[in-house]
Amino acid sequence: MRRVIGILIVLLCAGAAAVLTWPQAFHLERVYPIAQIVAFRGLVVIGFGALLLLGLILLLIRPIRGIAACLVVLALIGAAANGAVVASRGTGTDTLPDKTAHSVRVMTWNTAGSNATSADTIAKAAVAADADIVSLPETTIATGEKVAVEMRQLGHRMWAYHTQYGEHGW
Repeated sequence: MRRVIGILIVLLCAGAAAVLTWPQAFHLERVYPIAQIVAFRGLVVIGFGALLLLGLILLLIRPIRGIAACLVVLALIGAAANGAVVASRGTGTDTLPDKTAHSVRVMTWNTAGSNATSADTIAKAAVAADADIVSLPETTIATGEKVAVEMRQLGHRMWAYHTQYGEHGW
C-alpha cells in the first residue's frame, strides 16, 4: 500500500512539475493560477531548488528513500528546465536595445484604470522609451487621448485609437 501511495505522489509531483515547466503543452498557460506562477520563473526555479534540498534530506529516511530519490530527480529536472527558460529569455536589463530605422518600439502598461495613473506620467514614460506604439489595455479612450496630446506636446507624434472587446456583442 505504501508503494502505491508513493507512486501516486511521484506521479502527481511529475505532473505538477510538467505543468509548471511547460504549461503550453497542457493548454494551461492562461489558466489561473498557472499563468501567475510561471510569470515568475525565477521563483519557480528557487522553489524547485528548495524541493531538491528537501528531497535530499528525505533521502536519509530509509522507508521513503525511493520516493525521495524520485522527487530529487524531478526537482533537479524542473529546476534545470525552468532555469534554461529563464536563461534563454534573459534576466532583464536597465537599458532598451538600440532603436534602428527598421524597428518598432512598443510600450504596454497596465495602468490599473483610468484614474490610477495620470496621462502626464504615461506620456513622459512613453516619450522616454521613444515608443512608436503605446498599448494601455486598462485605460479609457479619454485618458488615451490625453496621453496622445501630452506626447505631442513633448515633441513625440502620437494618435489615440480605441477598441473594446464585446462592444458589438461578440
